[in-house]
Amino acid sequence: MNWSAPLAASEKSSASTAQSAEGLDFWSLRPIQRPPLPKVEGTDPPWVRTPIDAFVIAKLREKGLSPSSAADRRTLIRRLCFDIIGLPPKPEEVDSFIRDDDPLGGRDKSGS
Repeated sequence: MNWSAPLAASEKSSASTAQSAEGLDFWSLRPIQRPPLPKVEGTDPPWVRTPIDAFVIAKLREKGLSPSSAADRRTLIRRLCFDIIGLPPKPEEVDSFIRDDDPLGGRDKSGS
């Protein structure tokens, strides 16, 4: 094909059809579907609390890795503060978080 020559009408039509067909293949234009949850086996079920956890554990197993143990409350508040605001927590915030006996320990209490 000579790229410097103008396209014939039939070539223009097929080119635009190809572009529109390609455009419809974008993931963002496909209907939303829930993917099937990966199978959770062995000692993993207690670690899986939400559907997202099943995907995380499946990917970890695929890479030959295992989940870390649960963080203590001091470590958890530090991670949360650094992740959310980029700064360490104040000593009073750490003490308050450690003294709080809420078993959810700052996790979402709405159940979602």
